[in-house]
Amino acid sequence: MPSFIGRVRRGLGSAGQRALGDRYPAARAEIAARVTGRLSPLQQADALRSSRLFDVAYYEAQTGKTFSSPTLAARDFVREGMARNFTFHPLVEPTYLPAPIRKAHREGDIAAVLGYLGEEPTSEAWGPLFGRDALSTGRGFATPRDYLVALDSDGVIVPAPLSRAGEVGRWADTREALLAIARDIQHQTALRQPHRFTEWDEKAEREWLDALPDAPALPDTDGPRVSVLIPVRNRPALIARALASIQEQDMSDWEAIVIDDGSDDDTPAVVEAMIASDPRIRLIRSDHRGVSAARNRGIEAAQSTYIAFLDSDNTWRPGFLSTMLNGLRTTGCRAAFAAASVTNSKDEVSYLGSPVTYEQLLYQNYLDLNTFVVERTAIEEVGDFDEKLRRWVDHDLFIRLARRTELRFFPFIGCDYTHDTKTVRISNVESPNWQWVVADKNLVDWADVEARVDERVPGRVSVLCVSTDKAHGLLQSLDSTIDDDSLDIEVVIVDNGSQRGTSAALRAAYLANPRVTMLRLPLVVPLAVATNIAVAASTGETIVFLDQEALPRPNWLVPLIDELSTADTRAVQSVIANLDGTVFSAGLVYPIVGGQPMNFLGGHPLDDARAHDGRGLPGLSGIALAARARDVVALHGYDPMYVDGYEDADFCFRLTGEEAILTVRSDSLVVLRDARLAHRARREYENRRVFHGRWYPRMAAAAAAQWEKVGFEVPHIAPPSGTTHDARPIVIRPPRLTDDGRRSLRWAIKIGAEFNTGGDKWGDVPYAADLAAALRRHGQNVVVDRHLAAARASSYLDDVVLALRGLHPVEPQPGKVNVMWVISRPELVTPREVSSFDLVYAASPKWAAYMSEMSGRPVEVMLQATNPRRFNYLRSEGEKPVDEVLFVGGPRPPVGRRIVNDAIEVGLPVRVWGPRWGQFVDEKHVAGDFISNDDVSMLYSRARFVLNDHFDDMAEWGFINNRLFDAVAAGARVISDHVDGIDELFHEAVRTYRTTDELAALTDSPETAFPDEARRRELADLVARDHSFEARADVFIDAVSEVIARR
Repeated sequence: MPSFIGRVRRGLGSAGQRALGDRYPAARAEIAARVTGRLSPLQQADALRSSRLFDVAYYEAQTGKTFSSPTLAARDFVREGMARNFTFHPLVEPTYLPAPIRKAHREGDIAAVLGYLGEEPTSEAWGPLFGRDALSTGRGFATPRDYLVALDSDGVIVPAPLSRAGEVGRWADTREALLAIARDIQHQTALRQPHRFTEWDEKAEREWLDALPDAPALPDTDGPRVSVLIPVRNRPALIARALASIQEQDMSDWEAIVIDDGSDDDTPAVVEAMIASDPRIRLIRSDHRGVSAARNRGIEAAQSTYIAFLDSDNTWRPGFLSTMLNGLRTTGCRAAFAAASVTNSKDEVSYLGSPVTYEQLLYQNYLDLNTFVVERTAIEEVGDFDEKLRRWVDHDLFIRLARRTELRFFPFIGCDYTHDTKTVRISNVESPNWQWVVADKNLVDWADVEARVDERVPGRVSVLCVSTDKAHGLLQSLDSTIDDDSLDIEVVIVDNGSQRGTSAALRAAYLANPRVTMLRLPLVVPLAVATNIAVAASTGETIVFLDQEALPRPNWLVPLIDELSTADTRAVQSVIANLDGTVFSAGLVYPIVGGQPMNFLGGHPLDDARAHDGRGLPGLSGIALAARARDVVALHGYDPMYVDGYEDADFCFRLTGEEAILTVRSDSLVVLRDARLAHRARREYENRRVFHGRWYPRMAAAAAAQWEKVGFEVPHIAPPSGTTHDARPIVIRPPRLTDDGRRSLRWAIKIGAEFNTGGDKWGDVPYAADLAAALRRHGQNVVVDRHLAAARASSYLDDVVLALRGLHPVEPQPGKVNVMWVISRPELVTPREVSSFDLVYAASPKWAAYMSEMSGRPVEVMLQATNPRRFNYLRSEGEKPVDEVLFVGGPRPPVGRRIVNDAIEVGLPVRVWGPRWGQFVDEKHVAGDFISNDDVSMLYSRARFVLNDHFDDMAEWGFINNRLFDAVAAGARVISDHVDGIDELFHEAVRTYRTTDELAALTDSPETAFPDEARRRELADLVARDHSFEARADVFIDAVSEVIARR
């Protein structure tokens, strides 16, 4: 019997069966069930209902539906809900399930999902509040399904969320909170409705018109009942057609006010000719000030109770005005609109118009001004058209009116609109980005935000993040930041129109966390608008913008806050790294005058960013950018004229004056998960046009000076070509000499550690750093590359490739001096690999001799080394010894470490540092998961003994590890497993053993087994002199110089 995973992966049947299912939908599911062997939809629904896991109320909250029975609800869930990514239980989110189970869920196979939850768990979590830790609560549960079934029982506690939302209490309280979240998401989802339609229901229109009662008679007045406002500029033919459509209305008591906005053709003459035969038409002439000013002149001149609007290139249908006024009078509404028929340049017809609420209008326009009629007093109450806006001015007015009164939809077509992209009109000339200026204006009350700026909490840091369908990554990004109790931190997350599952996961994850404020938008808006919404909701005196793809490294915030304490610093950015450990952005520069802002040092090693002083840059990246809240509020945040791009560069130009400084702090590191930043690529052309039009004079070509600070020159600029749409600097490293006259080379040290927090704990990270520091003290330029950056694009700038061979091989670089130092994992190194390098060293005489013979390439002996500046006995001067036996390093399955187990067996007071030791030894022996190299030296010096061991292959080949060099340099007594050469190298400072009896004998009488302190210090000085990284650097430099001299 195949497993449910296997059933999930099976395909449907033959093409003929699928075709039959397409023709007869009721049979499709039955056919699929027979082919795949899974349950039919009705059987699936029955299985769900009988599982005791289906929360009908929660499903109703997600869908907005109401069901008369659990059976009908289950059938609806299987038939529709699963495909729409709804869930059957508040604690289970489909996005958390493994890929095959997610696929089963989409296909309506609830039996597969339930089967998965009923097996021994293979996942870490099944929802933001439901992880493995839940199964160990209370009496313990074998499977996720057991736990879910037991939730209704007394005493079952809902665990804290995986991302530190805090304890949320018992199930009834948590469920009620999750139900409220589901209802809120459903309400916002319901706000998403199309605003254009390809079909129009003429029958419904006739029925509505027939049912519309006649309005009560109006009292007699001297003036017209409605004033029609028509702004126009240089449209003589069109204005005549528009006015004719007014004259053809089936009511006569109107006035048409034509506002000529500075026409320089015969448009005014055409209007005046029509006035001569129809005094209801009036003409107001003005200088060219834009459509908003023209309409406002018309409102000021209007004499009627109602105001209607008609653009000069549109026409009304004959009954429009009378129907609108009749509807307004009958319903008592103050404002209403009808539908419009829109014909595009391809003669395709669509229809604009449907019922709309204030909430919907905040994000999208659903009506056309040409079908809108409003009481004049309503406009007077909310204000005229905003003359600062160049487009979307009608949308802005609609929002302000809808905030005060209902805008009623009358379902008939009142206007015929021709949208011709070749015609000179506002929608074809002005930027479409004005839509978001209007949204920002109405979604953020900047006057109120400014008024409350003095109320912001001193010392509080507000981290703002906009998320669009990125729940899992965002939770990972924010965990350590939210958990940092050393700072007063609040996190404001704007959920930017995410799908239901993403929104539910985010909201649930931070359900009870007072540090997190969650705001959800029903539709996706540009980054600038969403960020500004977060600014308005924040309360801290410092604001930090953090991209949803950014993963901050520990302690990233403190340097940013520290930098802002400098009076002339206006904003500061973290160094942004790629996943491989190269730089994504160390600020923004402009390679040429008017060029596109580019990320400084993109593709370079992080060491290059650390070599830069971080000052003098013209721009910063908004991926991780901090500024004072007062400055951000004064500028009204990001400019919404930019749609997902350039908003950060523009912000920096607006922020900085003559004395202001932008800074990049290299000691604040943020990693970018997805360097493509697809959400920033929309409307690139329009963003660039706006940016260049505003800032061209300040886009000076001063980028070369920034590269010079790091030791590079930019002799050439590459022109745009192919996929590169912008000029690129050609960066070189000019020749330099050290103080002693030797050539200063650029060394790239390659190590096997990954660029993540786990890789940071690898021993080769501090090892490479110490070697790099030693080379730099010899006047060399040195960078360190993690494993995935071994072949980075900027490697052409390097002179020497120095591979510290461990877990991963390094490909030699053509044209460079390629050096390999084998310090561990000798079994992985092949003769072919050795022969491909110019120079090869090994930390073992035995292996060096063997590989020299096997490869035909001389392999020189270079033992491992220590850093006497870090490991020395003087650091513990005056400190009391500690009665413990110390081991620093991680355990190795299945036993941990033999030497640790032996020491515990003979009764020594062992203390271990390293991850996962609790799985192998009693917790009383575990000192911690991690200790930095800077702190290890003192522990070595003060411990009764330091334990050391080797990998079997290293011991076999005589590779003495660097822990021995470090511990001896610190003056420690060291006990190690046996490796040839230890006794001759370290003399009596390191004692080896083979059996526990030998170990017991050594530790029972340390005074006789080990030398006294004076002798240990003498041996420490010997190691520091002969086996320091300084000594190794001397050898490398001389050898590489000889290779270069021979070329």
